[in-house]
Amino acid sequence: EIVIKPGKTEILSSRERLLSFTISNRGKVPAIRIPLRLEEKVSGVQVLPAIFSDNYFNLLPGETRALTVRFDSSDEVVVESVRPDTYRFQ
Repeated sequence: EIVIKPGKTEILSSRERLLSFTISNRGKVPAIRIPLRLEEKVSGVQVLPAIFSDNYFNLLPGETRALTVRFDSSDEVVVESVRPDTYRFQ
């Protein structure tokens, strides 16, 4: 099970934001090539461009990683959980 916990959002300029968050693998198998996306909280529309500090990465069972995403927006956004195309080894 992959769990994403959003942190604080910093205002870098009038339109640029930096969102900090952690992602954890609470499962018993590695999570391979985890893709992330940023979505608007209300509409669910993907926020583009969104520049992640890391993407398509691996997490071992019990591993947690702190990441950031930089984006242009004046709206509140939420980090979407893992997409269905995540691969896992048994």
